[in-house]
Amino acid sequence: SSFRHYNIFLVEKNDLEVVIVVERAPHLSLARSCGFSSAFALNMGSPRKGGETAGTFTIQLLQTTTFQNTSFADTEGLGLLEDIELGYFDKHTWSIHFCQPWVRPALPRADWDTIENLIKNHLREFSLAFNAVAMQMDVPYPFVVQCIAGCVLYPNGTSQGFACVGYNGQDFLSLNIKHVTWILSQDTKFSRYVQSFFQNSTVFTELVEIMFNETCVDEMKIFLHYGRAALERQELPVATVFTHIPSLDQLLLVCHVTGFYPRPISVAWLRDGQEVPPGPALNSSPILPNADLTYQLRSVLAVAPRDGHSYVCRVRHQSLGTRSLLVPWAEPLVIQGLLTGLFANISSAELSAVALVGDIPILTLHPANWSIHFHWPWVSQAAAEGDTKKIISQYKIALRSIISFVHDTVQQTEEHYPLVVQFRAGCVLYPNTSQPFLNIGLGGRDFVDFEVDKQRWEARQISQVAELVSKSLNKDKSVIVFLEHLLSIWVCKSNFLALKRYGREILERQELPVATVFTRSPSLDQLLLVCHVTGFYPRPISVAWLRDGQEVPPGPALNSSPILPNADLTYQLRSVLAVAPRDGHSYVCRVRHQSLGTRSLLVPWDPLVVQFRAGCVLYPNTSQPFLNIGLGGRDFVDFEVDKQRWEARQISQVAELVSKSLNKDKSVIVFLEHLLSIWVCKSNFLALKRYGREILERQELPVATVFTRSPSLDQLLLVCHVTGFYPRPISVAWLRDGQEVPPGPALNSSPILPNADLTYQLRSVLAVAPRDGHSYVCRVRHQSLGTRSLLVPWGDLTTLDKEKAEVLKDFCASLFNVKSSSYAAQVEKGKCRDWEHKDPRPTERIGFKTI
Repeated sequence: SSFRHYNIFLVEKNDLEVVIVVERAPHLSLARSCGFSSAFALNMGSPRKGGETAGTFTIQLLQTTTFQNTSFADTEGLGLLEDIELGYFDKHTWSIHFCQPWVRPALPRADWDTIENLIKNHLREFSLAFNAVAMQMDVPYPFVVQCIAGCVLYPNGTSQGFACVGYNGQDFLSLNIKHVTWILSQDTKFSRYVQSFFQNSTVFTELVEIMFNETCVDEMKIFLHYGRAALERQELPVATVFTHIPSLDQLLLVCHVTGFYPRPISVAWLRDGQEVPPGPALNSSPILPNADLTYQLRSVLAVAPRDGHSYVCRVRHQSLGTRSLLVPWAEPLVIQGLLTGLFANISSAELSAVALVGDIPILTLHPANWSIHFHWPWVSQAAAEGDTKKIISQYKIALRSIISFVHDTVQQTEEHYPLVVQFRAGCVLYPNTSQPFLNIGLGGRDFVDFEVDKQRWEARQISQVAELVSKSLNKDKSVIVFLEHLLSIWVCKSNFLALKRYGREILERQELPVATVFTRSPSLDQLLLVCHVTGFYPRPISVAWLRDGQEVPPGPALNSSPILPNADLTYQLRSVLAVAPRDGHSYVCRVRHQSLGTRSLLVPWDPLVVQFRAGCVLYPNTSQPFLNIGLGGRDFVDFEVDKQRWEARQISQVAELVSKSLNKDKSVIVFLEHLLSIWVCKSNFLALKRYGREILERQELPVATVFTRSPSLDQLLLVCHVTGFYPRPISVAWLRDGQEVPPGPALNSSPILPNADLTYQLRSVLAVAPRDGHSYVCRVRHQSLGTRSLLVPWGDLTTLDKEKAEVLKDFCASLFNVKSSSYAAQVEKGKCRDWEHKDPRPTERIGFKTI
């Protein structure tokens, strides 16, 4: 059609594509103002006998005239039956062009000639009238006039005509069908003049009589008969579910439904089988037209990442009959490679890389010789197939090209060494689609991205450097085509299929969760119910507390830890609920996980739990036996060994009654005193110490890693992750320019958590401003280190100022058990080296790393 006044919508197809959708809608607001907006809803029914079709139908003529000046007016027109284009008026030849093969045969040639002549006469009169009025009223050019006219046929056989005129996008005039009079929509001198002209024009009066007597309805019935197949056409919807991640604490589930006809459709989200009600978390786009006379829309649901619920997009449409189209959302599988390059100066570049499938490392790149280490035998099998073998054989060439490009870019821009460049490439695999990605970061921030569908690089920073790099990368079209093929075909398809085929056992591994419920009593008026869930795989899990069978909603009383990794490639977390002691409710911890199928793991908390604790605290020169009884998670009665009597630890009749009862049997009291003081604290302890010395005195060195997170552009989180240490007591602190950072809101540490190998781990997180100019070092003190401290700096070690160099010099000297004033112990490229003894000691031995 040549009708070019459209609404334009930008519709995101996925993260990497934007589709421009054009909709014929300039007259829609006019139609609604006339009270016939319901005519746009297609209400299809079953065919009537005699070839008629049941439902409400609308036929309408749309006209748009643009008055450029007093001598030129550009007019376009379109005829519609529902949303089907019947024909358009060619503005160049002033003739009707038919859009459907069945339209011309529907009416005799003489009728079409009459209609065409009426339209031509109307348009001539229309243009002359508006130009004359515009000149008389000094109406400024250019301006646009829109008209819509037609009739509606209802299922009961009644009909209604309508006509409206718009001026510059605003309602102007509307037709009172009953009295055949024009009504002002805006009362101006200009509108009154046009109203008078229409009312007195014989051409318009004749056209109105034809449109709104039986002719309009009769001809519509003919079109309904001839166009029955088009009106009853049904196209099945195609639904795709994918995600957007606008922030770390929110996930947008997007259900994109397209290709359906007719227009009416129902799209809903189901959470655990129940329809999600309307609310701020649920949003749907309008139904938009496609170029092939079908429609599309999106339904977007905002959820919390890994909330443990199941989500399904349900689509209902006339073409599906009584069935529903159900498209589940599953946690996507991500295949990605992460490459980090530290460029200290023009002649230095250190590269390290790792590839992961989900959370499983499959290969690493050795930073010294660039050799590839496969973590699993099945990965090397997959790598030996077809294109994978060829691509891997060329990876060193790609690494050299990356280094060369970075150095060239630094020379062309105002960037300065040292700098860190990060590359992230891979594919997000959804149940029925995939999404490749390639991102480059500079200094811990997004820098440029490769838009795969557009086959072009886009800057992700508002900076001259990012713009320059994106333009430079876009010049080589052959590389761009190769990258698109590499990501879309190799990574997302052939490579993934090979990995999935060889590594199915590992990738589809499922480990059942083990849940334990216990209590903590931070105060007399509060009880903390703790549900500890561990040993599960894969990572997504749902842990909730049920109060009297109903799920406890989110709130200040409910807190959950992040999901943390165990050493055996499983995960753990805790959910803590604060309650009032003896509040009379029942509480159950409910766990849902993929390994459980449709079942749930239910672990009740029993408030009548009795706990016994007996043993001995051994100091260097004395000991202290103890025997305690707890009831409902709180201290109840204690055995005072020195006094040889039981004491109540609760102000309650029950505690007093139990302590008195236990104090009656003196022989048992004497036995308990002997058991605890002599056997537990002395003979038993000496035997255990003699036979278990190796285990009891075991010490494991801590391993510390420093990395960063960037929650926002103006904040950087320095994370010091310390793991593998034993025994449990440890001190982890951050040093800023050599001085310990005091406690405050910027400093947070996790609790000390157990690993599966009987060691411990924790994290210390410091919030700083990006590039604040300070040096930061994570200091770890632990029994296994003796008097030394483990220092892990964040940043570059090869460009240290004098003060920092002295600090690290002292540290390096301590490795040789010498004084720094006596020996020239220095730091060189991440290694401590004693120049006098020529004894290089890689600091990696004690967790000292260059980031």
